[in-house]
Amino acid sequence: MNHLSTCFIMFFYKLMVPRRRLELPRPNGHWHLKPARLPIPPPGHRGDAGPEAGTVCSLGTARRIPVIASMSTESAKRQICGAGLCLRRIRHWTNAGCYRYLGGRSDDRYQEKRTAMEKTAAVIGGSGFVGRAIVEMLARAGWRVVVLCRNAERAKFLKPMGVVGQVSVVSGNALSDTDLEQVIAPADAVVNLVGILFEGGSQRFDALQAELPGRIGQLAAQHGVEDVVHLSAIGADTGSNSHYARSKGAGEAALQAAFPDAVILRPSIVFGPRDGFFNRFASLAMIAPALPLPGGGTMQMQPVYVGDVVAAVSIGLGITKPAKMARGQKIRGSIFELGGPEVFTFRELMDVTLAAINRRRMLVPVPLAMMSLGALFTGLLPNPPLTRDQVRLLAVDNVTTDGVPGFAALGITPTPVASIIPGYLASYRPGGAFSRPG
Repeated sequence: MNHLSTCFIMFFYKLMVPRRRLELPRPNGHWHLKPARLPIPPPGHRGDAGPEAGTVCSLGTARRIPVIASMSTESAKRQICGAGLCLRRIRHWTNAGCYRYLGGRSDDRYQEKRTAMEKTAAVIGGSGFVGRAIVEMLARAGWRVVVLCRNAERAKFLKPMGVVGQVSVVSGNALSDTDLEQVIAPADAVVNLVGILFEGGSQRFDALQAELPGRIGQLAAQHGVEDVVHLSAIGADTGSNSHYARSKGAGEAALQAAFPDAVILRPSIVFGPRDGFFNRFASLAMIAPALPLPGGGTMQMQPVYVGDVVAAVSIGLGITKPAKMARGQKIRGSIFELGGPEVFTFRELMDVTLAAINRRRMLVPVPLAMMSLGALFTGLLPNPPLTRDQVRLLAVDNVTTDGVPGFAALGITPTPVASIIPGYLASYRPGGAFSRPG
């Protein structure tokens, strides 16, 4: 009985205990259910194995897998590059073009099953509101994306926007030429989204918005980057009273001098889910009995939807072609001012916000001089809600300039505010997102 029991135990042990490091994975395994285990090739690796693999892949010459009895007939047909990273699991042949199915009929469904990304985009400062939308667009377009930001741990939410290994997040200082060159050198295109609304610590307008674009343009030209798109702002002018606007204007001039073909986009206030304008005033309306109107609320704004800004970036990079472009209009080396289809006063935007969240609040006009006095104290906070420089910006209309190309020149129809904000401001309604609008 003891011998028989031992036989049964050994039989079930062989059935239940997985075999590791003893043989190659079996053809009917469940490896395809674990995409996180796929070996990730190094950036720039295009191991398109074949007769020319020795020249295509710089990581090693092509080698054929020896035919082993436990391998299927299909596995014996696979040829891989010599990169040791790709040799860890030979069945994961679909990963980033390191494996190519050889032989068989031309209509074989595995013959061209690969996910090789042909181009790389470097996104400088891509962890913000607009940055995450641009990263998602690039990933959907099949680009490999490298994002440079201050804290890669906080920007990990960008990685699931692409397939495994498609989106890389790098911690670094944009003011360091070494960190910049690390992400720009292997890139085919660069998108600069660096910008601040107030100064604090080592973050200064002149360093980040006036000098940085020129250094990015120099490195892009040095390493043969094809396209550069720079996100500026409406009102960028070296002669402005606002330090923010002056630095933006100086940055544009520096970039154009270093990289003449750069595309510069000047959006108005950008709105969309997670924006910093409508969400801020909607959350304020939940707790405050009144909303302020700077300067009486007569300042004009032209809010632009984040999806339209992303579409403009896509055209600037050459990913998509404009549906209908203005005659004689060129893309490279041009400046575009992006504004929505409607112009609102600040008071009207507050009315639109309150209507979307189904709340009633008083609108109190506040003179700019009084706001500037209050900004003396709020500007001392680590994350100031208002600074004196921002008060200067509120004294100027934020609308597109006549004669400067915009969405019409790019063949883009801008999205109106009323069709977007009720959806993402619904959570600020009394009773929450699922309450009935008033």
